[in-house]
Amino acid sequence: EYCRQDVRAEREIMHREIKLGAFPLPELERKIWVFDQKVNDRGIPVSVKFAKSAYKLATRDKAEAIKKQNELTGLENANSNTQLLAWAKTQGYEPNTLNKNTVDAELKYRREILTPLCAEVLEARRAASSTTYKKLSAILRLVSSDGRLRGQFLYMGSARCGRWSGTGVQLHNLSRSGMVGNYNFEDEKVIDEARQMIYDEDYE
Repeated sequence: EYCRQDVRAEREIMHREIKLGAFPLPELERKIWVFDQKVNDRGIPVSVKFAKSAYKLATRDKAEAIKKQNELTGLENANSNTQLLAWAKTQGYEPNTLNKNTVDAELKYRREILTPLCAEVLEARRAASSTTYKKLSAILRLVSSDGRLRGQFLYMGSARCGRWSGTGVQLHNLSRSGMVGNYNFEDEKVIDEARQMIYDEDYE
């Protein structure tokens, strides 16, 4: 009966798609869908060595940031929202959440009521909250034995506007190049130097 209900639902969807003129796919849309399948099947080449080295550096950076937070706050685990929130409330921080938007607002508009130490800790937490290492972990988990990432784009993933969405690594959400401190990541020499540091696992 469970299976029969699925069939009924699928038939109803098909009837509605026929009425909308969306099924079968219009010729142009079918060509786009075929192209999408080819892209996903072909995959994207990945340097597994680079991803492993970058992941190693990123996890070390995360661990060192947490260690510094622990030293500044005296907490056992400053990465714990519960522990850090309780500590921050002793330092002039009033909200009951540490979500990014709230912390950003406190640092921007109510900084004067926070202790300098609290502001330093919240800024350090914000800087250390990058999830880049999770993206690297996803690459290493999903890469095929031939060093390619496959099936990363979802055709009509956003059904209302018809655009693609991502699955797995979420490649469409990669950071854009630009200025980082004094370094211009639009400059190929800077990129080559940074890439080599990662290959060499030169953390410092």
